[in-house]
Amino acid sequence: SMSGLFGSTSLEVLIGLFLIYFLLSLICSHINELIAILLKWRAKDLENAMQNLLCDPEIAEKVRNHQLIKALGNTRGETFLVRAFA
Repeated sequence: SMSGLFGSTSLEVLIGLFLIYFLLSLICSHINELIAILLKWRAKDLENAMQNLLCDPEIAEKVRNHQLIKALGNTRGETFLVRAFA
């Protein structure tokens, strides 16, 4: 007689483990994204990458202060966590 939905207990265990690990990875990725958003890690990384790419602090400052770049910015200011731990 066959047991279980797929006829193999070991196959069901493997599928169950896969689904649990997949769900846990999605949850951890989502938590990581929320932390990155709250602490504005992407903005900091982008600024550091731009400075490294341009190799000149003056040019990097000009790019950062350009009107088109400033128009892309957030007008709400820093999040509470950024202000608290910066």
